Amino acid sequence: MSDDTDFRLREDANQDYTLEIDRIKAKYGYINEGALQDKEEVSDYLSMLLGKDSPGKGWGADIGFTYEYRPKWEKYRTMLDGKEVINQRKNKYKYRVGISLMDLGGVHYKNSPDLRGYNVERTNKTLALADFDDADDSEAFADVLNNALDITDVDKITSFRAGLPATLNLNFDYNIAGPLYANATWIQDLRNKNAIGMRQFSLLAVTPRLEFRALEAAFPVAWQSNYSVLTVGAMLKLGPIFIGSDNIGGAFNLGNPYGANAYMGLAFSFANKKNKDKDKDGVSDGIDKCKKVPGTWEYLGCPPPASVIPTPVSAPAQPEIKFEPDSGQTPAPPIPIKSTADSLGIPMPDSLSKTVADSLNKVPLDSLPQLDSSSFQNLSPEKSKTPEVKPGNITPASNSAEKEGATIPLATPANKPKD
Repeated sequence: MSDDTDFRLREDANQDYTLEIDRIKAKYGYINEGALQDKEEVSDYLSMLLGKDSPGKGWGADIGFTYEYRPKWEKYRTMLDGKEVINQRKNKYKYRVGISLMDLGGVHYKNSPDLRGYNVERTNKTLALADFDDADDSEAFADVLNNALDITDVDKITSFRAGLPATLNLNFDYNIAGPLYANATWIQDLRNKNAIGMRQFSLLAVTPRLEFRALEAAFPVAWQSNYSVLTVGAMLKLGPIFIGSDNIGGAFNLGNPYGANAYMGLAFSFANKKNKDKDKDGVSDGIDKCKKVPGTWEYLGCPPPASVIPTPVSAPAQPEIKFEPDSGQTPAPPIPIKSTADSLGIPMPDSLSKTVADSLNKVPLDSLPQLDSSSFQNLSPEKSKTPEVKPGNITPASNSAEKEGATIPLATPANKPKD
């Protein structure tokens, strides 16, 4: 941390640089590299990071939220494992908004033998940059600086606090059409300019992006270093592998390079793994017993056994109606049915015709009413289609009719078509 510092950087004839310090009031510190080199067992490292040998302790936190607008989510509802779910792989957002506070907190270093801290206030000092050529570790760099500033034990401090690079992040992602997206990102540094600790410079970036399931390409254009430097980058993602740079010019030493970087990595998603259903039968692959053959939820993704496949249902059998004749009565002879058409002339199905005939043959002859033939005299087609039937005397059938197989006429409308 520097409270008040004035300096000049000069170049001599041999192109050597010298830092001329008119006034410096600052505080700096670091952890000795030997703190890690002296460790032999894994337990020693764990004790340094988490236990009593830790040179510093602190806390850190990230806080944020994201909102996604998905206008067609109902289109992607489906049944899976017996309940309704949303297919998130196809349910894409129209736009997404995110806001977060990143890297809040800090670390307090104190009373550690590996701690190196100094409180410096000097004037009129000179530091040759060539003096750092032989320094090969942080301890050697500190020795060069301390010698140039005439640091003594009086200037040493036993504790200091280093803050994390706290920032405010705003992100907006918009689906223009199909796989084409546009992203805007704003990162604002929240640290005081004189605070000790790491720092994230403010920036503003706009990134067009093409996004497919197995391929993604992005081209960020950013104003970095507190909005003072314009950079152009590129990123390519194939499956889980991605590689890119935030500053192509810096990576290839083109133009006026600033902040050159390159990155690569692997990205995996486990959020929707349990919802995969390769055979599209409504049973997720995690519990599907037949992953390559569509089945049913009742049989955990397998087809039903042949024994439980439903068969066509036939018409139920008609119950047989029996009439027992009274004692001493003569059974009626079979009644022949001469026509299978109903009163409107529409043919009856064979099964129904046979059922009617069988039922009539089982009715005792002496239980039928004797019809008066006079009721049918002088009946013409112009008169009513339904003749008036008057019941007559009920008499048992004659023996002669039984022997000769006489046919008992049925009462039918006069306009019934003949066979």
